[in-house]
Amino acid sequence: MAPVVPLDSASGPPVSPRSAFLRSLALPGLGQLALGRPRIATAFGLIEAASLFMTVKSRHNLGVAKRMGIDSIVVGVDSSVIPPRLIKAASPWVPIVHSRRQQVEDWTALLIFNHFISGAEAFVSAHLWDLPAHVSLVPSPRGLTLAASTVW
Repeated sequence: MAPVVPLDSASGPPVSPRSAFLRSLALPGLGQLALGRPRIATAFGLIEAASLFMTVKSRHNLGVAKRMGIDSIVVGVDSSVIPPRLIKAASPWVPIVHSRRQQVEDWTALLIFNHFISGAEAFVSAHLWDLPAHVSLVPSPRGLTLAASTVW
């Protein structure tokens, strides 16, 4: 196994901004891993996994609602006509189909958004590779304060 070489900001990022963007666009978090940022890569990966799982689950629920919504319910028989005619009402599942379709669209939109925001974050991180900045949350009397410091 090759020895791990510490990343040196003077030599530039380990991958180009374009490469970091394309890696994270293909698989969110991959560009961040290439840049040595495992925490944010894990966050993007978890968002990807959760939204992918929920997209699949929502698509399944939509299929169930569609199958259930096709059927109508017989509520009675009209015997005043010959031959007698069944009186049908719409299934209570019909309005749920629209809601389930919206859920699938929402989870799919989150998947697409996660890909693009992960790519953009990797692109910017590669460009700002040599900027020695430190960002943190600092406790204050009024709550948490976002603090940033950099050397010029």
